[in-house]
Amino acid sequence: MNIGATAESIVGSLFAVAQAEKESVDSIRARIEQRISERGFRRDVAGECYSDLVETLAQAEHDGLGVFFSGRPGVGKTFLARCAFPSAPLVQCSQVGDGFELPDAPVVIIDDLGAEPQVFGREPVLQAFLGWYDTPPATRPRLIITSNLRGEDVRRRYGERFTSRARATMIAVRITGDDHRSRESERAKAQAEASADDPDVAREFRAFVKQMRSSGWHNINVGVWAAMLAKKLDAPKAKAAGILIVDAWEREMDLDPARDEKLKWIAESQERDVVERHERGLEMVRGWREQHCEADREEG
Repeated sequence: MNIGATAESIVGSLFAVAQAEKESVDSIRARIEQRISERGFRRDVAGECYSDLVETLAQAEHDGLGVFFSGRPGVGKTFLARCAFPSAPLVQCSQVGDGFELPDAPVVIIDDLGAEPQVFGREPVLQAFLGWYDTPPATRPRLIITSNLRGEDVRRRYGERFTSRARATMIAVRITGDDHRSRESERAKAQAEASADDPDVAREFRAFVKQMRSSGWHNINVGVWAAMLAKKLDAPKAKAAGILIVDAWEREMDLDPARDEKLKWIAESQERDVVERHERGLEMVRGWREQHCEADREEG
């Protein structure tokens, strides 16, 4: 992502950092490595990009800059942000709404940029960011942003006003490696598949896939569908069927090259209450997945 290039190109920017005169980058780097390691983010978690991540965090802290973590889902962006800034409030873009404001804190984590609810779109986050930038540098927090979006996707979604300001105030780094949620996802999938032989679960899943293939993923409210299953089936069957249909819907959506345009169409063409019910249904199924993740952690 072409947001920050290197710290050297941003030195002397908007932030004045007294600490930079007292502490070398080497000592900051060692302190950060200890901090994130104590909280579970080790070299084996990040793989080959570990050194780049630590160096970026150290340089950003030295120069008083924010950090933009990008990478595909599950590579540890949010985990690293929380390990590096354990006291920072975290704002999840998937839960923003009208009147959104950034918390008042020295450092703020904006998590999962690009995942704003369809009913609100990008505007609450974009306006909050622009307002943050217009605040005097000495009084505004450092921003730590995580996103699945690549550089061109960020520019296309939020515009040049966002990207130019981000370049001036953040260093960008991309986290690579394997999806650390794969084990958790495999467990959830295995549990769902174990129940897929149940006639009720199999029937509901087949009906959903038939409808989705007939009308297209963007013309089916999978969250509403999952919520209906929760009322129609007993809890274990509803969870199994819900995970199956949402997994299938998300795969179909992610493979569609016109994904962003269709999501925009959904937000603009459907009634607000229907879109909100869709979002609530998705959150419900994601909560079921999280329960499986908790079970994994307890067993581990």
